[in-house]
Formats: sequence, structure tokens, C-alpha cells
Amino acid sequence: MDKRTSFQKILHILKEFEEEIACLHFSAVAHKALEFIQTRLGITRVSIALLQQEKGGFMIYDAVTEIRGLESGDFLSFEKSALSEAVRRVEPLYQPNIKKQKPEYEVDKILLEAGFKSYLLIPLIVNNQCIGTLNVAAAKVNGIGESNRLVLQIIAPRLAQAIRNSLQIDELKKKEEIMRSDITERKRSEKALRESEARYKKLIDSVTDYIFTVDIKDGRPLSTKHGPGCIAVTGYATEEYDADPFLWLNMVHEEDREQVIKHSERLLSGETREPIEHRIIHKRGDVRWVRNTPVPRYDREGRLIAYDGLIVDITERKLAAEERQRLHDQLLHAQKMEAVGILAGGVAHDFNNILTAIIGYANIIKMKMRKDDPLKIHLEQIIASSERGANLTQSLLAFSRKQLISPRPVDLNMVIRNVQKLLSRVISEDIETQLVLDERPLTILADSGQIEQILLNLATNARDAMPRGGTLTLRTEMTTMDEQFIKKHGFGGPGIYALLSITDTGAGMDDKTRARIFEPFFTTKEVGRGTGLGLAMVYGAIKQNNGYIMVSSGLGTGTTFDIYLPLLRVEEREVKESRPVTLIKGGAETILIAEDDESLRKLAGSILGEFGYTVIEARDGHEAVEKFSARKEAVNLVILDVIMPKKNGREAYEEIKKINPQVKALFISGYTAEIVHTRGILDSGLNFLSKPIMPDQLLKKVREILDEPAI
Repeated sequence: MDKRTSFQKILHILKEFEEEIACLHFSAVAHKALEFIQTRLGITRVSIALLQQEKGGFMIYDAVTEIRGLESGDFLSFEKSALSEAVRRVEPLYQPNIKKQKPEYEVDKILLEAGFKSYLLIPLIVNNQCIGTLNVAAAKVNGIGESNRLVLQIIAPRLAQAIRNSLQIDELKKKEEIMRSDITERKRSEKALRESEARYKKLIDSVTDYIFTVDIKDGRPLSTKHGPGCIAVTGYATEEYDADPFLWLNMVHEEDREQVIKHSERLLSGETREPIEHRIIHKRGDVRWVRNTPVPRYDREGRLIAYDGLIVDITERKLAAEERQRLHDQLLHAQKMEAVGILAGGVAHDFNNILTAIIGYANIIKMKMRKDDPLKIHLEQIIASSERGANLTQSLLAFSRKQLISPRPVDLNMVIRNVQKLLSRVISEDIETQLVLDERPLTILADSGQIEQILLNLATNARDAMPRGGTLTLRTEMTTMDEQFIKKHGFGGPGIYALLSITDTGAGMDDKTRARIFEPFFTTKEVGRGTGLGLAMVYGAIKQNNGYIMVSSGLGTGTTFDIYLPLLRVEEREVKESRPVTLIKGGAETILIAEDDESLRKLAGSILGEFGYTVIEARDGHEAVEKFSARKEAVNLVILDVIMPKKNGREAYEEIKKINPQVKALFISGYTAEIVHTRGILDSGLNFLSKPIMPDQLLKKVREILDEPAI
């Protein structure tokens, strides 16, 4: 038997079954269903088990009563029954050979003693709720054939719906009889009767699929018959389809209509078609997804005379699939971002060491050059390029959220005003900058340097989007994220936020570009004009400061970046201290440097030596402790790399402190913030410099530490 004939047979059985169980009372539904399955499918043992959740088991309804313990009216507890396993799984449980496996449930033992060797339990599910199971058993191993198993699984949902309807109608009938017995409650009885009829209609309308038949002559459809379930799936009754022969097409979603027409044409031409999934507009106006499975019928000469079809509402399944795909895409994006972050952190250390050496030695040469040396301009280009490399590394670390930051209470409005002068250097003269700042101070806990970098990067981006000029607007306000906001936008946490909006009147972006702008190395600029890290750095920096960013844009309508930063409840204005320009000064103190990279160790020694310091070099933490112990009275400062072989910087420092508790220390590292934090450097308030380190930066920090009064 081919698949087409098999499907036609199943549809025929399904029609017969639906007609057989079209009863109002549960006893009739159960009796008719069990009798149909026994006689039509040739199954000797069949029963229905209704779930009795409050009693902790199942009530058995059976047409056969020879098995003691499984007779009609018996009660089986959850512990004794395999039925509970089928209900828990919410899927059919087929046991082809009971004897082969060790009987786990009391039902298995009862069936074995009665001579049965296989069984199939199918959950009865209606409106996503399991109300019981349909159970069949056979006296042979694997005695329930594949075709019967398929038919039983198809008719189970219909049986479940019929049982639920009949039980509710029985319950309503009982209530009606009680109400009718009291004449004084006649009016209330009539009202209850009307309500019961409405509920019954609602139950009928809850069907999620239906069968239709199209009669065909000479390749053209003559008439179409729609099953009663069509009103639940489409909202239209059979009479409406009869009155409008094109209703079936008019209700198809406009974007899917051409696909459905082609599918119909191929069916009428005699081709056997696979199921088609498409959208329809329900009568009430909402969009639904349906699956149409057609089965052609032919006469003896092979001419197409009709085709039957099964329409199934698959909206919930489609929505669930779309949600799974969305979550999957989010996971892939998050994994990609994390992978780049890990790469950035791994590259940072070695790259920082290389840049420190280049910048350091280049500055030493520059310090020794005459002011009029013709090679000085080339050396300055080397230093400038190296510093750009250092900024690139910091952008990578900012994106990966592993950059070292110093968050403190700052007024967002004040940061914007301070950076306004720098913005004028970034953007061109034909771009007007407007500040629309909230009158209230917006105090946030953030690294002001990072906020300034965010503003500069977004301003640069806006400048490139407005090559012929325009307006750049920076706006701040206080806003609240509530559950409604979070549900609408899909991000955030409840609380009060400072909202910074940066709007340009530039070219804007399409949806495809907007979806990728925060990806590292993605850029729409020509080669040589951008690294693709600017917005990735912005994204990472905002996340590192516990904020959120959202972008809205359209081609020709400009772009707006909305940045949400948590607002501090107790407002603290940032205290700005005017610091005089610090001149680089040397000294005559003795400094111990512990650095495992020889080139950096020699570089630091050369820089400090040039400014009068006596330098002692150590290759690792162990040697640093030994050399400090040998000259403990002479050493005024120890400079320790955080990560070194044998002993790391923190371990070496702890041993050196035991020798001299008053010793001063400076830690340096090119590793990420995460690694530095694990060594407890920043949390302990110790002096720290992040690589790459400029010579003047090192000299100023050393002098600052040495000039601090001893504790």
C-alpha cells in the first residue's frame, strides 16, 4: 500500500471515528470509542483511563472485564500504573515486549498474568492539558502494528476533545436537572442553560484542525466541503465558504497568496503535492499559521476526481520555533562576542609589552636628540603610530570589558560639558553641536574617561555620517525603567536611569547595517578609514559601566543612540581638583625592578637611570625577593610585574614586606583587568600602572610614590 492510499485510509477511518463518537454523554462516547477501536482496528484489549489528580490516580473505563485489577470502574494509583509515566512524558509509551524487561509497574504484572505481552499508552491531550490515556494491549510480542499505532495517535486528540466536551456537558446537565427541580429557581435555570449552551459552543469552536474535500471535474474544482472545525481554525463557518467560493483564497495572507495559488494549480494538474504551510487572516483579524496536507483521489482511468485535505492550526508551533531561532541567534551572537573578547584579552599582554618597548626606546632617543635633528620628525611618527596601537589595544579591551576602569560618582552633564571642547576638534565646522541637558545633576557611578571616549567615538561616527554638514544633538534626562519598558524593549533592569541621547542628521542606516554595528571589525567605511572597533568599544564600555545602549535609524532620517546609565540614589557631585602641571623630575633613590621580559626590564632601567636613579634588575619574583633581602636598607621602591614565573608580583611583595614593612611598591601589567583583579592588586589600593607605559608616565608615578610620606 503506497503512502497516498495509506493516508486516504487513515482519513476515512478518522471520519468514521468522528461520526461514531459524536455523542453528548460521556458513557456513550467511551462505549462507542472503545467498540470502534476493537472492531475497526481488530484490537482485543482497549480501555480509557481518566486522570483523577485530586485522588492520586486513574479511573478505568473498559469494554472488556476479564482482567482482575483492570476492570471498568477500577481505580489505579500513580505508583501502581505505567499510565503516570505516559502522562509525565506527554508522549505515547509503547512496550513491545513486557516480559523482556523487568516489570516496573503493577500494571505490567497484571497484564503478564492475563496473557498480554505488549501494550501502547497514548496521552489524551486537549487544550494543552492531559486528561488521561487511551490504552491498548495485545497477546503477542510487538502485537500492535505500526499502522494501528499511527491511527491510534491520530484519533487520540479527537477522543480527548469528545471526552472533555461530554464530561462538561454531563456536568452541566446534572446542574440543569437540579435547577429545574426547584420551580422557584426557574429563571436561574434558564440562564444557566443558555450559559451551558454557550460553553458547549465554545468547546466545539476550540478544535484546532479540520478536514475539507474538493470535488474536481476536467481539472476544475466543482465544489468544496469544509468540516465543522473550520470555524475554530479560520473563524468562518461552512455556510460562509459555501456562499463565497473564493473565501479560501481571500483569507490567505497577501505575501503567501501566490505560493498557495501555485500549489493549488499543481494539485489540479494531477501532481501529488507535499504539505504546504502558510498564513491566513482569521475572521477576527489576527494572523494564523496553518498546515495544509492534500491527498488527491483518482478514478480507475487515473483522472483526478477530488482531493481531501487536513488543515491544522500550527500558529503556536510556529511562534515557538521563531522564539527558539531568536534565542539561538542571540546565543551565537553572544558566543561570537565572547570569542573576540577572549582573543582581545589574550593578545593584549604581548602586544602591550611590544608597544611599551617601542614607545620607551623611541622616547629615550627623542630625549637625547637635538631639537633641530632632521630625523626627529620620523621618530615622532614612530611614537605617534605606537600610541595609536596602544589605543587600539585599549579599544579591544574595552569591547571585551576587560579594560581597567576606575568608576566613581560623576555628574554626566559635567562630563559632557568638559568634553564639548574636544568635540569641536573631532567634528567639522559645518556641523552644529547642540546641548540639551537636564537641569538636574545626573550622578552616575562610572569611569569618566570611558564616558568621554564613548562621546568622542559617537561624535566621530556622526561626523562621518554628515559629510555635507548637519546637526549633532546631545540630550540628557532622567528616566525610569519599569516592567512595561523592559517588556517592550527586551533589555534593562528596574530602576532610575540617566538617559543620554546622541542624535545626528546624517545618512542613517538600513536594518541590515543597524543589526551589525556593534560587531567588532564591522565597518561600512572604505579601507584605511576605520578599524571597525569604534562602536564595539562603545558597546563594551557601556556594558562595563552597567549600562545599556539602543540605536534607532533609517536611511535618510539620521541616527539616534540612546544610552541608559544607572543613576545613583544619593547624588554626589564630582569634586574637580585643579592639578598643576607636573614636571618630570628625577632622583637619587635605589629602585628594584622585577620584570620577566628582558627588553622591558632593560628599558625601565635605562629610563630611570637617565634620571639619576640607581636600578637593580630581577628576572622574576623569586630573584626579586633575594636581591631585596641582600640590599634591604638601600632599596627605596620596588617595581613588580603582576604576572612572573616562580613568584608573581603579589607573592614577591608579601615576602618583601616581611623583610621591610615600610617598603613602597608599584605594580605593572599588560594583562586584562580580570587577571589583575584576581591577584588582588586593585582591591588592596596598591599603586598600579597598565602597559603600555609611557616614559614620562613611569617617571611621574615613581616620583609621586617616592615623595609620599611613609606610613
